[in-house]
Amino acid sequence: MKLHVGACGIGYGHVGRDLPSVTELAREGWEVYFTTYGEAVNFARVSGYRVYEEPSVHYITKKGEVTMKGTILSFPRQLNSFFKQLVQEYKIIRKEKPDLILSDSRLSTLLAAKLARKRSVLLIHELKVLIPIRNPSFKKFSEEISYRFLSSFWSLADKVVISDFPPPLTIAEDNVKLWWPLRKKSKCVFAGPCGRRSYFKGDKGGVVYMRVSGLESERTILNDIYYKTGLLLAESGVSTVMSRGNVKDESASLFEGGKFVVYGWINSSENLNVKLLVSVAGQTSISEFIDLGIPFVLTPPRSHTEHWGIARSLSKKGIAVSLSLNSLTPESLKEVIQGALNNERLYEAASDFSNIVRTYPGDPILLAVLKGEAPHKLKA
Repeated sequence: MKLHVGACGIGYGHVGRDLPSVTELAREGWEVYFTTYGEAVNFARVSGYRVYEEPSVHYITKKGEVTMKGTILSFPRQLNSFFKQLVQEYKIIRKEKPDLILSDSRLSTLLAAKLARKRSVLLIHELKVLIPIRNPSFKKFSEEISYRFLSSFWSLADKVVISDFPPPLTIAEDNVKLWWPLRKKSKCVFAGPCGRRSYFKGDKGGVVYMRVSGLESERTILNDIYYKTGLLLAESGVSTVMSRGNVKDESASLFEGGKFVVYGWINSSENLNVKLLVSVAGQTSISEFIDLGIPFVLTPPRSHTEHWGIARSLSKKGIAVSLSLNSLTPESLKEVIQGALNNERLYEAASDFSNIVRTYPGDPILLAVLKGEAPHKLKA
């Protein structure tokens, strides 16, 4: 059995949430390879998979913020890259002859699968893209048009796995919207977030884990603020671990007598005994820790609408405290973290939420769908 995985290459999150499922399939004898772009290329490679690198499509950012003007001006170039992706995807599929296609939020992969007459599974949670436009009327109009347009194409997949919980538990509640083509019977399944780490538990006596992720421009700012915040926390006696989000570097440095440990990259978090996660509110980062029953301190920029929406959603559910990256300082972040650590209601809400959402395990459901969509003669 051969699986073609076309993963969105913006950041590490999409490849990251694919890895638990595809690694399990590889153990069972499936041949797996990735097609992706941008920073995700090296991430997939260091994870041990063959990778075809394709042209990038991406947001345009400035000082850690998504700039709408820059993104719009880059549209001709982005559209050209998309069509190059589509052509390359089709050629790769014809060359590799996979038995099944998994698209993680990539339209070019779905279209190429359709052209090549291959069965496909779509893994997605950002069905409705929120556009950072200030004019409310134009914003709503633009979002609705793009939402309906994209949904028509997403529905080309033979099966759609939504990497989130059903309402009212949904993490990315502003993004998970099903237009009528996706409401067809048996088309969609809510799996729960994929890429989770359900085999270890949170520990209130453990460490604060500050995890740098997101777009490259966001990571640059987060690295500086999180590092300075970690030093302040360690000085006040709070054991803190930080990951700089550099997939090529697994080295560690100790500060403040070992109270603050900084890694380039942490491949596995189960031995950290985490009591609080600090992150930019990427869905994959949240997914890895949602079962632990620990709260979150989230620091997304307002212009990154998906991350800001997730932070707002989790804050409404009472399991997170959210701060805008735009006005964040190490001192203000330290105060919020210490306040969260002493907030019993936050921990109670996080524990209650984790107990409910474990009924949507994510990866096992994606695995079952992939095996179910495999060609009949190869299913056994």
